Amino acid sequence: MNLETSKKVLRIAGILSIIGAVFALIVSLAGIFGGGALANKPGIEGDTELQQTAGGAIAAGFLFLYIAVVSLIEGIVSYLAGKKGTKGLATVALIFAVLSIIGDFTSFFKGSMEASSIVGSVIDLAIDALVVYAAYVVRKNAEA
Repeated sequence: MNLETSKKVLRIAGILSIIGAVFALIVSLAGIFGGGALANKPGIEGDTELQQTAGGAIAAGFLFLYIAVVSLIEGIVSYLAGKKGTKGLATVALIFAVLSIIGDFTSFFKGSMEASSIVGSVIDLAIDALVVYAAYVVRKNAEA
């Protein structure tokens, strides 16, 4: 992959990461607030299963919030790295893509094993892998 192709890949992957991050923010906030609403339900004190469900929803919401924030930052930095083509931005995009890959693996192994979550995790990993490679090429070939 040459420098110009890598810049295009970073811009496209950045836009896709931003779109995915917006959806992840919505899901994370729904989990946090939905679990909080469930935890405040009258009479929940006697229902252990309902308490665990509320706690699990809140915990999953915060995990997805971490993933959403990292993906959002990765998307913005990747887009800027593709647009400007500097080593510094490419390095930051590379770091956030690696953090996003770690978050993807964490959510994949903590989440449900439904087909939709597997497909979503594979797509996220593919985009993050593209960002890692394209950022490496830009970092290697760009001026400071």
